[in-house]
Amino acid sequence: MEDKTELKALASRLCASAGRPEVVAIERLDGGKNNRVYLIVSEAGERLVLKSYYSSPHDGRDRLLAE
Repeated sequence: MEDKTELKALASRLCASAGRPEVVAIERLDGGKNNRVYLIVSEAGERLVLKSYYSSPHDGRDRLLAE
């Protein structure tokens, strides 16, 4: 199970580095297989998507680049 506090902190750092407002909510979206997708809501009401790509030591592909 994921640590929602840690996940929100990571999303907040990513949003801040991209010049986006503070994250007020994060929710995992259903679907996907190896990757995880999250809906982020900012204090300004922006709805953003965060995608976490699966990583395996047996598969060195850059999944973002492949997508």
